[in-house]
Amino acid sequence: MKQSASLIWSKYNPMQINSPIQLALQILRPYGLIQLPIDNRYLSGAIFVRDGKRIPLINTALPRANQYFTAWHEIYHLLFDEVSFDHLIESEILMEERKAEYFAALMLLGNLMPYFEGLKDMEFQAKAFQCMNAFQAPYKAVLISLYESAVKNGNTAIVEEVKENFDVQVEDIAQRFRDLGLDDSLVRPRM
Repeated sequence: MKQSASLIWSKYNPMQINSPIQLALQILRPYGLIQLPIDNRYLSGAIFVRDGKRIPLINTALPRANQYFTAWHEIYHLLFDEVSFDHLIESEILMEERKAEYFAALMLLGNLMPYFEGLKDMEFQAKAFQCMNAFQAPYKAVLISLYESAVKNGNTAIVEEVKENFDVQVEDIAQRFRDLGLDDSLVRPRM
């Protein structure tokens, strides 16, 4: 996955775009990117195949953080997924979905841990919200990235905090963003 992420910055970024979000949109446009509000909070995006052409769709009714993550998820399928469009083997497709999620997290979050650890005197969720804001990524993606880094580095305290907060339903996340002085448009549904 890290090689794929590096390839994006070298091969698919001829204009040297620094923003992962803008780069994702630039990569998707030639594929006929459709950005459309769909009243379905479970549909983030998809790749439609029409006449042999793969066309990405992003649900713009969802919060922007989800849209950005979805863009990179779909880019993985367009550029690196050799299974999902040719096979109907469920286990292989599930693995490709996990790869796409990991790839999207790599593209948006990079090395999240130093930023997270630099946030002092804040409770865990507030730090996670600050990371969401800084990296323009969804809550679960931040937690998964923190967990992976913490496991890799043997930081059991953060591993436990992630576990405690992973399945917690965040009530009124937009208000929590405002309370921290953050732009809540990243987490508000667009409809």
